[in-house]
Amino acid sequence: MATDADVLDLDWSIDEEPEVALQRAREEDLDFRLDQTIEEQARGDETRALQIAQAMSTKHRLCEGRLAVIGQFADAERARIEQWEAEQRARYDAMIAALEDQLHIWAETMGEKTVDLPDGTLRRRARRSTVEWDELAAHAYQVKHYPEDTKLSKSDLKKRLEKQGDGTWVDTNTGEVVEFIRTVEREGETFSVSHK
Repeated sequence: MATDADVLDLDWSIDEEPEVALQRAREEDLDFRLDQTIEEQARGDETRALQIAQAMSTKHRLCEGRLAVIGQFADAERARIEQWEAEQRARYDAMIAALEDQLHIWAETMGEKTVDLPDGTLRRRARRSTVEWDELAAHAYQVKHYPEDTKLSKSDLKKRLEKQGDGTWVDTNTGEVVEFIRTVEREGETFSVSHK
């Protein structure tokens, strides 16, 4: 297994392309070429062939050592980048929230639902009511009161119902207040800023 010293000996920049790094290593500290065989480089000198083979083997070991730490380096960089991203997002989310609070207050004082600005639009809207269904209870009611219906269809069942001012619903055929559906009024308003 390669040690940190082996990896440091290689001294490659993480930003450097592998081909560039190999070329630099070839030019700076290797006494062999990768575009020729060992035999071609040794030119019949067995001692030289052994030296070249040893140099290649050493460089191979160093490259494997570098590969072993690249993952660790990448993990550390990813963690650093993720932390930076989280900090930046939190910073700008807080700024956006503060800006929207101020713009919302100002739009309210203007008394307008929509305020057009040169680079955007402020919109205030009342929160819409929502209709909540208990589907099991609605199905049981439909089976009991409307057996001719072959399947539960909220839209078909809702056509037989009428909303009351207090948020309850009445079956217009029977006059019965049904419990499986109710309108929930939501207080307050929504606010948005859009840009052109």
